[in-house]
Amino acid sequence: MAEENATQQELSVTLKKAIQQANFGGSLSKGLHETCKAVEAGKAKLVVLADNCDNKDIVALVKALSKEYQVPVLAIAEGQTLGEWLGFAKYDSEKVVRKTRKCSVAAIREFPDELSEDEVKFIMTSV
Repeated sequence: MAEENATQQELSVTLKKAIQQANFGGSLSKGLHETCKAVEAGKAKLVVLADNCDNKDIVALVKALSKEYQVPVLAIAEGQTLGEWLGFAKYDSEKVVRKTRKCSVAAIREFPDELSEDEVKFIMTSV
């Protein structure tokens, strides 16, 4: 149990790094529209989908498109977490998150150069 928890923690840290670096480098699609365009164009390498997405039609659409175009989907627990990783958050003067906007889906079009091959393999094998 402790080993599984440590692996989840390591995946979370590595995925956060990948998403933030891809966002900074301009190789991340955020939201349903951008993600669907990237998947249909064959540019998406990985789709990240929030488990707590309110709209089940969005979940069905993203999963169906990803399956059709053979793009792996990695589920994370909270859209709030994905929103925070993307910078959709307001911070107070002590740099503590006060308000976070949720993001249900994002797609990595190209893994950033800052990630090692081992980190990319770790993320892709966790799907």
